[in-house]
Amino acid sequence: MVYDGKVLANVFKRNKMVIDRQVKDLSHEDSLLQPEVRGNCLNFILGHLIVYRESMHKMLGLPEIVSGEEIDRYDHGAEPILGDERGVMRLERLLAMLEQSTDIIIEALEKLPADELEKEVKIGESSSTLGQRLEFQGWHETYHVGQTEYLRQLAGTDDKVI
Repeated sequence: MVYDGKVLANVFKRNKMVIDRQVKDLSHEDSLLQPEVRGNCLNFILGHLIVYRESMHKMLGLPEIVSGEEIDRYDHGAEPILGDERGVMRLERLLAMLEQSTDIIIEALEKLPADELEKEVKIGESSSTLGQRLEFQGWHETYHVGQTEYLRQLAGTDDKVI
């Protein structure tokens, strides 16, 4: 498959647009509301996206926006967030980091030559092309962005923003 940086950039632009709509008028406390079913709160989902954005920054040779230590609370397999506990970031900070990351990643993807997307990258024991990894990152992010609609409703908004 041939990958295109501009097409990949559009995935992240749309995801950021959806996130902006889903978090509109929500408070930090709203972001900590835990669903009754197995899952995690909006705050965790946004932090989790930043964890994976950081891996994209590394793949693309971009500066990191947050240290691993600070974002560890949101990594894959972390325990659910059960309130404003140690290591939980404020909603405003998470949104600012997503904004910054979106701008940086989109600029990099739109300028990325197609042949760069065909280069092999090794993640752990597996290897794939940079384009394949970025496509997976887009899919993973979109999966979690879809969860934000339900998590918005936990705050009692009872609205439809998309």
